[in-house]
Amino acid sequence: MTPFTLLIQKLPDGPNSQPVSLLTFDGELDASNVEETSPRIYKLIEEGNKHMVLIFGFEGLRYMNSRTIGYMTDWNSRIKAKGGYIALVNLPPNIQDLLSSIGILNLFTVFDTLENAKKQIYDK
Repeated sequence: MTPFTLLIQKLPDGPNSQPVSLLTFDGELDASNVEETSPRIYKLIEEGNKHMVLIFGFEGLRYMNSRTIGYMTDWNSRIKAKGGYIALVNLPPNIQDLLSSIGILNLFTVFDTLENAKKQIYDK
């Protein structure tokens, strides 16, 4: 199995009690570990209130494969159905190029830093 860790932190609620969580990805997320990782994210989305925000911190992500991208689009669809969104922060150039080249980067809200994402979420 490829080395990978996912850290999930609950952040202070945003405006109108909007739940916010930071998910920090580290390592390589691929077919060898995405099946173990995805239920944690699905559970977070299912248990979340309307208008929740998940911030995916990708600064430590070195690789993702097509299966992972498929999960990302499904997570995104499910959270948008609840009125929320996924914000991507600190994308490494290879991950940004990959998501951009297949045309799904525009499905997500993207920030260059976590601080900028928090500013957008909390200053509404």
